[in-house]
Amino acid sequence: LENEHPILLDPFAGSGTILVEGMLQGLDIVGIDVNPLAVLLCKAKTTIIDPESLKRHTITIKDEVKKLSKTKIVKHSFAGIEKWFTAQAISDLSILRNAIIKDNDIDIRRFFWATFCEVVRIVSNSRDCTYKLHIKEQSDIDSYDKHAIELFSKTLDFNVDKYLYFYNTLRSTGKLNKNGSSYRGKIKIVLGDSIKYLNHTKQKFDLI
Repeated sequence: LENEHPILLDPFAGSGTILVEGMLQGLDIVGIDVNPLAVLLCKAKTTIIDPESLKRHTITIKDEVKKLSKTKIVKHSFAGIEKWFTAQAISDLSILRNAIIKDNDIDIRRFFWATFCEVVRIVSNSRDCTYKLHIKEQSDIDSYDKHAIELFSKTLDFNVDKYLYFYNTLRSTGKLNKNGSSYRGKIKIVLGDSIKYLNHTKQKFDLI
């Protein structure tokens, strides 16, 4: 190939799995998705974060969650929230949300939001067997014993370990710059309709 960094385009990027694989191959990557959550996940997975900084922020947010758990906080609310979440889930998720927004590093905050999204899905009253929003049976809701704060801590540790493996693999194979602070290729994540974007750019990607 003439291009030192061939371009990998995923026009329906979803959670970013293909983009991550492209980075592991040292490619320039372009991900497009109309879903804002998908774009968030793609950015969280493809952004290079200093491992030591991520570890420090992880300790800090866990401490912040413990601190907020002992205080009365303003619970987040929206129409129908009581239908989709139990009172305990609303309380726990509000604590987690308030802890996350205290972090001023947007890259790490995205990483935390991605973890938060996983927890929201697990503790919601929506059935797991479908992508559509269908409420669980009341008996299933009443017997459900998942705790969002505990789940967040465990999921965050798991995601940090996955990221560290990803980071170390990129660095050991020469896909990062010498000090390990950035990816050698180019990355562009686009929120929008893939057809409109491709027609607008005429398939010439202005990578950033």
